[in-house]
Amino acid sequence: MTVFALKKYQTATLAVLQAYLERARIVGAKPAFDDMDKAGVREPRAYRPPEGLETVPYVCLRLPTGVCVRMVLVGTSQSTMGNSRSR
Repeated sequence: MTVFALKKYQTATLAVLQAYLERARIVGAKPAFDDMDKAGVREPRAYRPPEGLETVPYVCLRLPTGVCVRMVLVGTSQSTMGNSRSR
């Protein structure tokens, strides 16, 4: 397995995701999403979770790596996020 260092924009994106998840745990998924600063987003979209999962944090991370990973996150911790890898 090849170990690689995250680029600055990847680290920054994961920090925003972590902040969102921490906030969502306190105030709920939609209010946390609505309160997030969406710096660099040209056309912010409304929070639209999958039907039946309205209280579960749901995001789509779009990074310039050619991959879009949709995640339903339940109880994700920093250590879990740090060990996750796309294939």
